[in-house]
Amino acid sequence: MSLLQTAELIVSVPGRVLCEDLELRIEPGQRWAILGPNGAGKSSLLHTLAGIRAAAGGRVLKEGVELQALPPRARARHIGLMTQDDELAFPSTVLEAALAGRHPHLGRWGWEGADDIALARQSLADAGLAGWEQRQVDSLSGGERRRLAIATLLTQQPGLALLDEPSNHLDLGHQLQLLDLLCGRFADDRHALVMVLHDINLALRFCDHLLLLPGDGSWQAGPLDTLATTDRLGPLYGCELFEIEVGHHKAFIPAG
Repeated sequence: MSLLQTAELIVSVPGRVLCEDLELRIEPGQRWAILGPNGAGKSSLLHTLAGIRAAAGGRVLKEGVELQALPPRARARHIGLMTQDDELAFPSTVLEAALAGRHPHLGRWGWEGADDIALARQSLADAGLAGWEQRQVDSLSGGERRRLAIATLLTQQPGLALLDEPSNHLDLGHQLQLLDLLCGRFADDRHALVMVLHDINLALRFCDHLLLLPGDGSWQAGPLDTLATTDRLGPLYGCELFEIEVGHHKAFIPAG
């Protein structure tokens, strides 16, 4: 059973169709990267898949049910969205911010229990923030906030993780460590993840499916081995690319 499916989905902004008649099935175990130039609508599409942005047409379905017909709390138990820059509305500690991931699993007036707190602490440790529980969030650097956002998503435990530029603000070592962590958690027989990425080579390293979004309404979706070619990625970004081998990984560099 697909974790999420689209049917003739249309995503648009005033005066422009970004993605038209998208047919997408996200299956358990899959790791998708959404690639495209700036302004192509990658974030808009991700928000539409999360059910927080209305589609211009078509449907987003969870097990045959319209996603937007589900109550927000039920959607949040199924889908976790990490935006490009997570800003907290109120001052909080690192632990309090991570515990926000448990809210979809609590009753309307419920409080976090010992198991929730233990899960949040473990998620912080996994994201490299052990011992930071009482730090104020507004004292963190951009990269540290990014790691906190990942810890909050891990605490939420959704079936499908939608991540908008998860490597933002992270140094190279943390990029590799945390993307490996996310893929390990959301690529099994019950989970999947979809990531908006700017770095083609991170997509090649961590994903097995690509969605190419030029921003003119067209799209291409399928296995990475089919779409990760110079004749598809070069036109997507408007530049000539060379394919090289780096160890056991394929990579692309711009010509010039």
